[in-house]
Formats: sequence, structure tokens, C-alpha cells
Amino acid sequence: MKTDATFFVAAFTIGLAHLYPRLGLYSRAIPFWIAQAFSAGVGLYVLIVGSPMMNSGPMRYGRWILGFTILMRMGINHFNRVEEQRRLARVQRLDLRASRDDILIALRAGDIDEEEASRRLAALSVPGDGPN
Repeated sequence: MKTDATFFVAAFTIGLAHLYPRLGLYSRAIPFWIAQAFSAGVGLYVLIVGSPMMNSGPMRYGRWILGFTILMRMGINHFNRVEEQRRLARVQRLDLRASRDDILIALRAGDIDEEEASRRLAALSVPGDGPN
């Protein structure tokens, strides 16, 4: 059996697309977008051009399956990244709300004065944070 570099690159791409989210790399922008671009390039190449091993014989339609599998995995990773960003934003909002409550409790208890409380509350505000 002949070796086919395109087939091995496609297999590597599927393995990479399956592995890097489990390593937590999709929460970092640069590795995520590099892996997504690599997956898109390989997936489209396999889908459009194929390889000598996949363009003839019983594997004629294998390039479609392999190409769409790579692109599907890319979509799943993008969805996982969006969900992770939403989860982190929720955690940040909950932490912010808890910090505000702690400052107000300290103000009511007399541990800090109004000026200190307003300074701390101002330091907590984040862009796009409306009244809650």
C-alpha cells in the first residue's frame, strides 16, 4: 500500500482538533485560531482536491467524509470556545456582584467610610456593566 501524505495530514488534523480543547488551549486566542486556520485549510483541501489514495477506487467518497469530519470538528471547537467565554463572563459577573456585596456590608458595618466604598466600587466596574 502506498503512503499518502494528505491522508496522514488529515488524520493528524483530526487528532489535533480533538486534543487541543482537552488541553484547554481553546481558551487561549492564538493557539485556537492557528489550529482553526490549519483545520480549515486541511479540511477544504481534502474536500476539494482529495489525495491520490482517496480519489480512486472504493475510497472515492472518502474525501468528502474526511473533509466534512475535519470541518465539523472545527465547528464544534468554535462552539466550545464560545461557551467557555460565556461561562467565564458569568463567573466574572458573579465575582463582581459578590465583591460589591462585600463592600456594601463593610460600609454598613462601619469598617470603611463612604468615600472608601465609592472608590472601591468604582474600581470594580467593568465596561458594559449596567445596573444589576
